[in-house]
Amino acid sequence: MSKQEPIQIYLFMRLQSELMMQKILKSENENISNTLNASQILVLMVIDREFGSHQSYIADKLMITKQSIGSSINLLIKKKYVIKIKDPVDGRASLINLTDKGWKLIDSIKIELEKYLLDWKMLLGQKTNKKLISAMKEISSYSSKKKS
Repeated sequence: MSKQEPIQIYLFMRLQSELMMQKILKSENENISNTLNASQILVLMVIDREFGSHQSYIADKLMITKQSIGSSINLLIKKKYVIKIKDPVDGRASLINLTDKGWKLIDSIKIELEKYLLDWKMLLGQKTNKKLISAMKEISSYSSKKKS
């Protein structure tokens, strides 16, 4: 592996992630770029749809501190994308849940991501696309194990 290869791989992955986020922010369904930034959208994307999520879970998934996530959550509450409720299991803790407005936004984001990934699938072809997805899952699994 050349000295530049790790940097090139990182930049490629980062660029693809940024392009996907730009596609989301420029979504025709809702012009959210004036309301939310990429970090806040990521917060919405990791909230458990069924039960809600603790702030610590969201921070862990996004690999940032609980303190950092707090300001994003407060803004999302203010803009009515999420609500904070008491955890029914642990009354001392709070759960972050999507509101109807948050669900609607996540649904439109999902549609935009599906369109973007369909373009990849068309470009790569079915077989190569499956290999790419498999490789990305393997990398993700490895990274999760290494983090623990």
